[in-house]
Amino acid sequence: GSGDVLSSSFPSGHSVHALAFYGFLFYLVTVLVQPLWLRRSLQGPLLSLILATGLSRVYLGAHWPSDVLGGYLVGAVMLVPLVWAHQRWRRQPPGGGPPPTG
Repeated sequence: GSGDVLSSSFPSGHSVHALAFYGFLFYLVTVLVQPLWLRRSLQGPLLSLILATGLSRVYLGAHWPSDVLGGYLVGAVMLVPLVWAHQRWRRQPPGGGPPPTG
């Protein structure tokens, strides 16, 4: 039918990008949004988007669950350096220069 997928691949690219993008937004909400009620109300939908993306790929028959889990793993590998870079950038003093020690 018209909804058939010609080929699937490992890992699921949708899952990779969902975890990397929405995961980074989740991280930013965690560190930047102060009222707990607002933080939680933003984190919930972001987590739901990550999970729904993977579930939809399996439901639609585009990927096996292992493809989605592999995609989440690759997305997490992409997310770690993003978080590290943001944390390092936040420690930079205004005007540049080396980050403070200690």
